[in-house]
Amino acid sequence: MPDKHAIKQHAYLDALGIAHFVSRVDLPGAAPSRRVPVPAPRPPVPAPPVVPPAMAEVLEAKAPRMPSLSGEPATKASPEPAPAAKAPEPSAPVRFSVASVVIGPLLWLEEIPEGVVSREQVALIQAMAGALGVRERPAVTQFDWPVHNNRQLDLGEEAARAAFGSFVRRRTEEQACEALILLGEACGARLGGLPDGPPRIVTAATRDMLAEPALKRRVWRDLQPLLRRARR
Repeated sequence: MPDKHAIKQHAYLDALGIAHFVSRVDLPGAAPSRRVPVPAPRPPVPAPPVVPPAMAEVLEAKAPRMPSLSGEPATKASPEPAPAAKAPEPSAPVRFSVASVVIGPLLWLEEIPEGVVSREQVALIQAMAGALGVRERPAVTQFDWPVHNNRQLDLGEEAARAAFGSFVRRRTEEQACEALILLGEACGARLGGLPDGPPRIVTAATRDMLAEPALKRRVWRDLQPLLRRARR
């Protein structure tokens, strides 16, 4: 009667696909055994040596490049990715204030470095408007830039010029202004070019006229087109 352990061993070997063990010689009274030649085990293939990344770069740089069939120098199979574009940095913030004085159909604008327009400046503007034949009470407002403190938004020159231009357009439309007088070159630079709107005159600032009264003669010559316009 066969050994139970041998039967289980043969079953396990069958499941693994391994040939059963057989005797070297036929035993007396036993059935002849079928012998299959066992192949000799192959020697293990050695793994390729691991090259450090720094050494790999040196070897790649020293290795000769094979020319392509087209005669052009060979290039890498996988080009290096282009560097990511940097987000544009916000412009440096600027700060300024402009006084807006409306007298009748005239809009007077002047940059005020102190941040407040004085009574003497408003009185001088009112006197110039009266000399042009406009004798109404002045309406004084002020434009301050920046209008907020959010540094994530653009607070530079271009944004300031656009916001100031919108302020001037709104004032001229609401007050039905027929002429725009820019008191000082700095105010003209802040405003930039407006494609539409009333005609403009650029002359000296009131703070310069108060400091140097002789400038009033030049300012009066600059305002002559408004005087001729009022007499029509």
